[in-house]
Amino acid sequence: NDGRDIQSGTYFNTPGSRTTFQNSGGGGLWLHSGDLVRGLESDAGKVPTGNGGTLYFRAPGNVIRLDGNIDVSAVRNGALYTGNGGKVFVDSAYLFQNGGIFANGANGGLVQFNVGGMTAGPTAKITAQGFGGDGGSVNINATGTVDFQLGSLVDTSGKVAGTFDTNIINIEGSAINNQGILRANGAASVSSTGRLPSGASSSATVIVSRTAGNAARTDSKAVPTVAVLHPQAGLLGTA
Repeated sequence: NDGRDIQSGTYFNTPGSRTTFQNSGGGGLWLHSGDLVRGLESDAGKVPTGNGGTLYFRAPGNVIRLDGNIDVSAVRNGALYTGNGGKVFVDSAYLFQNGGIFANGANGGLVQFNVGGMTAGPTAKITAQGFGGDGGSVNINATGTVDFQLGSLVDTSGKVAGTFDTNIINIEGSAINNQGILRANGAASVSSTGRLPSGASSSATVIVSRTAGNAARTDSKAVPTVAVLHPQAGLLGTA
């Protein structure tokens, strides 16, 4: 990226590689509302493999603002995905997200934020859903506050086989406020690493942790959703 503004378009990367967006001037990054960054995996001749690509947004020490959409979902053939969801990485001092991040596929992909803090606005969406296969993972590693505002959505739903549960939302921060929906439902699950709310028929694993002595709360009303703190912090509660 030549400057602050992230250029929309389709970006290809071969398996094991990634496309990196970084401000050449050393500042932050901004994906404007209405813009779309599409990531696809391809062979050396840029022929899509069917899988989503890998995109890395890097602004250490600065702010990244995502008002547009990022899509690393697999290629679709009609209503069916022909591959697996891709990966999105964000590394910044602070992240403002108002757009969508999509990493859906036959198996869901991975969305990972390594940030000082973040705010997900009311129109923010992160999905790493598995359609017919395993759900994906959303990992948010923050040293500061994480705020999911009312209307925001994180969804890693997919199939769960036996005790192997990949449908995970992991949020870590010094203070966590969730007024959005965190959904990690397991279709036709036998069991889950989380706990089921009373009467729920699907499994979900939502892990929310915070530094000792700081507040963490969730107001999410998605059912079934399970919110679990790391063992040293105890149970946060269920939606």
